[in-house]
Amino acid sequence: MSRIELSEVDVDPIFGWRIARSQSWYWSDALNYIGQTSEINPDLKDVYQFGVATGQGLRHIAKKIKTVDGLPTVESFHGFDVFSGMPEEEKEPVFELNWVGGQFNELERRNVDSVEKVVQALHEEWEAENEQSLYIYDGLYKDSLPRLKAEGKLGNMRAALVVHLDCDLYTSTVEALEFMYSNQLIQPGTMLIYDDWGGTKSWQQAHSGESRAHKEMTIKHGVSYHHCWQFGVSHPGNNCPENIQRVYIVKEVGGSPTLDAEIEGTIVGSCANTLVDVNSEEPFTPQPWPEGY
Repeated sequence: MSRIELSEVDVDPIFGWRIARSQSWYWSDALNYIGQTSEINPDLKDVYQFGVATGQGLRHIAKKIKTVDGLPTVESFHGFDVFSGMPEEEKEPVFELNWVGGQFNELERRNVDSVEKVVQALHEEWEAENEQSLYIYDGLYKDSLPRLKAEGKLGNMRAALVVHLDCDLYTSTVEALEFMYSNQLIQPGTMLIYDDWGGTKSWQQAHSGESRAHKEMTIKHGVSYHHCWQFGVSHPGNNCPENIQRVYIVKEVGGSPTLDAEIEGTIVGSCANTLVDVNSEEPFTPQPWPEGY
């Protein structure tokens, strides 16, 4: 896999951001470049996931990082989840039918009667595959994240090599990002992965969902970025099976914020090696890539 020159602005000449050209690409493929981000900042040591659910995603990240050339040193993994079901979103409409209060209840899926048993099972599954420390923090973010600082538990946390945001909802994503930025855990070189960037119909303008949270936190904390990849093209139900996932590498925190072209309204994306206008009311029809692209 070719090396990315992170010292330069490197964007797609047509769309203004990096696009995966194959349906087989997935957000975790961006982790192939994680060795370069650790070169930017060797102090990046930990991986954070907001939205642990079954634990498979966190284990997948660990497995993927192990395959990277010039393996970066990851000291600890941190997972955050309520486990008893998704909270209700109170600050904006929710467009996904299954993003409502009580969904993704890991107690029900595992048929156990306490969050403690879920956490115990997650640790056992983790230890069967990994040597690094795993810390699980259960509870609603609005409760569990402030408690970590109040109880002096931030000592286990180092600057983030990767932050995987699978919160789905706007409010949860804001709470996660605010915690990470306010505690200086996101630094230059941190890779930010948004699992449900395109979970809402207004993702192009960052009016809702994870994209809105990203835009607001970018402005508030003065964040700029080296690169961005996009996988998928549209919110589910818009005649495209791939929900949009977005990956950034942080360039600077506490400076002049930068918002990529798409947040300003670019509406063209990629889906299974095709181009599609995601605002179109026409049924999705595959088109070939431009000649020579």
